[in-house]
Amino acid sequence: MMRTPAWRSLSPVARAVYLEIEFAYNGSNNGAIRLGCREVAELCGINKDTAARAFRELENLGFIVRNKPGGFYPQRHVTEWRLTARPTIDALPTKDFAKWAPRGSLEPRASGYAQKPVRE
Repeated sequence: MMRTPAWRSLSPVARAVYLEIEFAYNGSNNGAIRLGCREVAELCGINKDTAARAFRELENLGFIVRNKPGGFYPQRHVTEWRLTARPTIDALPTKDFAKWAPRGSLEPRASGYAQKPVRE
């Protein structure tokens, strides 16, 4: 996973947030990992808005999937996440991050030759 282009393009803050999500995973709660921006912000020593950006970055690159959004109405509840690198009770890991590629990575160069594929 750490050799994929997706991982290498993550910001250091997003990597730290990913590790906190992994710490919350206990082997049987994938898809129901309850972790919010405020809690992660406190754990990582960052602002809650920075934590929210890191969650979006991880979601956009395919490392996590939001299974149940958090909210305040009718009562406060935290977002539930699924790690794509880990299996759930009824499904294998999807590893969506492995399908991610930087924009323009498959487009031909000005010289007319295609770029080399990224080594995994």
